[in-house]
Amino acid sequence: MYNFNNVEFVEYLKSRLTQNLPGINAQIKMAMRIGNSIFRKLTVSPTARTSAVLILLNGINSLNLLFTLRSSNLKKHSNQISFPGGRCDLNEAPVNAAIRETYEETGIIIEEKDILGKLSEIYVPPSDSFIVPFVAYKEKIHSFKTNPNEVEEVFFIDLHKFVDDNIKKIKIMKIDGYDVETPYWDVHPKVPLWGATSMILSELITLYQEWLDNQLNDLSNISQ
Repeated sequence: MYNFNNVEFVEYLKSRLTQNLPGINAQIKMAMRIGNSIFRKLTVSPTARTSAVLILLNGINSLNLLFTLRSSNLKKHSNQISFPGGRCDLNEAPVNAAIRETYEETGIIIEEKDILGKLSEIYVPPSDSFIVPFVAYKEKIHSFKTNPNEVEEVFFIDLHKFVDDNIKKIKIMKIDGYDVETPYWDVHPKVPLWGATSMILSELITLYQEWLDNQLNDLSNISQ
């Protein structure tokens, strides 16, 4: 049972994102594997294009994460759970791309003051994308409007839910003729949360668990 003021985590995160991050060590917890080897190399290719995504937290007593379910009509990563985001326009800063894409996909207005910082970048081979993930916080989201050309659904999940190991599962996917062990979070009634989104999220959850551990240690020290 947790009863910490989660806005304190927002302040912690704002500071923590300026320091050394868990990076690949956290990301690979949700990476696809064949045996003990990661299925796809994560080395950035020379042809990769830069993209940006936004991990949006909102709420006070509990913190919710915003996700989108991508349209089944999209050519790449269709019908997958993702964070709002997309390719950077020419000469566009990644943070501006994340803000723009969030508005285009969900109708939610994000201002630069809402940005807490960024997580570690990640390379996604299937789309040849170098993704820069930004984290933002808005206390309240009054409304949103889904762009049906890109998004089929917008939904929120309590951040603390991802601490529960019971929702972390593995399934075998047939990819390029290989049986690939694919970790995923079982948080949606129809679609698993896997792939690059889960790897990006894994780093945020690592930082959240780090904060929870600090809170428990502080309580333990007070009680002694």
